[in-house]
Amino acid sequence: MLFIYGFAIVLVGLFIGAAMLGGALMDFVNLPSFLIVTIPLLGILTATNSFKVFYIGVKAVLLPKKAIPEELLGQAVSLFRLLSRSTAIVSAIGFLICLVNILFNLDFENPNAISHIGANIAAALSTPLYGLTLIVALLGPIVFNLNKRNDTKLP
Repeated sequence: MLFIYGFAIVLVGLFIGAAMLGGALMDFVNLPSFLIVTIPLLGILTATNSFKVFYIGVKAVLLPKKAIPEELLGQAVSLFRLLSRSTAIVSAIGFLICLVNILFNLDFENPNAISHIGANIAAALSTPLYGLTLIVALLGPIVFNLNKRNDTKLP
């Protein structure tokens, strides 16, 4: 239950931080950047056939009183560490792809081209924002809670 409260506090903090910086919340919504981050994670879960372990890991965090075998708990810790590292890598690659796209489509003959580059870079920066938010607000706390639960089971 503490995980849900912590997750809610992180999300509220992000919204308050965005509002204090003067941005509207809809300025931070970029569906292609969100898909660049989440689709590879779904691909990793599919390739490793780990949906059951993912479900068990989430269930272990949300229902701490539920008994879960040590082997599955260790697999869940490894899976969420893999997802966390993969999210960081995918976010960086997505950012670079967006920057290459911006530079490739830059037309110096158009006098308005330079004035639009700020908005394009802001859109490119939303990919690492989503990745870091996913790591800090969701995957990191899950790894921490699973590690804590796994350490208490060891003799």
